[in-house]
Amino acid sequence: MYWRRWHGSVDVVRFKNVEGNVTDDFDVRALHLALRRLRKTKKITNFPQPSFICFHFHSKSRNGFPQVLNVFLPTQYLPRMVIKKRCLLWDWTNTANLPHAIEKINFDGPLCSVANWNAWSPPEVKNRLPFRPTVRGMDQITEPNEWGMVSNNEHEIIHYFNEPERAGITPQQAADIWMEKMVPLRKEKGKKFVSPGCASDASGEAWLDEFMKKVEALNEPPEYLGLHYYGPDGFAAISYIERM
Repeated sequence: MYWRRWHGSVDVVRFKNVEGNVTDDFDVRALHLALRRLRKTKKITNFPQPSFICFHFHSKSRNGFPQVLNVFLPTQYLPRMVIKKRCLLWDWTNTANLPHAIEKINFDGPLCSVANWNAWSPPEVKNRLPFRPTVRGMDQITEPNEWGMVSNNEHEIIHYFNEPERAGITPQQAADIWMEKMVPLRKEKGKKFVSPGCASDASGEAWLDEFMKKVEALNEPPEYLGLHYYGPDGFAAISYIERM
């Protein structure tokens, strides 16, 4: 058994180890608070060994002197947490040519859904992920079979239009179809929607801005904002997302 106590601006963090196992006394709340503070100050270091993580606690003692405490914690003692926010983009060509490759996917990882830019669900997924149908263009609206796959199912979230600014669909047309086709699905079936996914260029931004103003004026905005960022700079992508 061992204890680590740290007094100062960071909450007391206590780890209790009994024969290699963490007991119910493991102070999860204190660790989470410390992690949140550390994340803000970017003082978390991952060691090359995947089995350990080091926490650097920077604070001041009761006498006002700076203190640094390094805590080496085996990762198996950390609370197991998998954040599921990633959507698997499974192109229709995979279904046509490489359906067996789906078995290489870790369905117990951070994936929360699958989309293929179509209204039909990839059969090889075998219901292991929730499917997100896409109203890719006008065909999914006007063709009865396509619209049936979008509207008559148990899929919770629907993507609305894929880069319409490049397909000749105006924001006014999209807003009219939104009110006629999408909003009734929300009111009658509880569907949620991702906005049209526009490209990260001037025309895409202008198109999306105009569409959002129109549907917001009608008090019927989408639940989620769809964005397509093109470029190799990760920091620029983050900046674009925050700006939008």
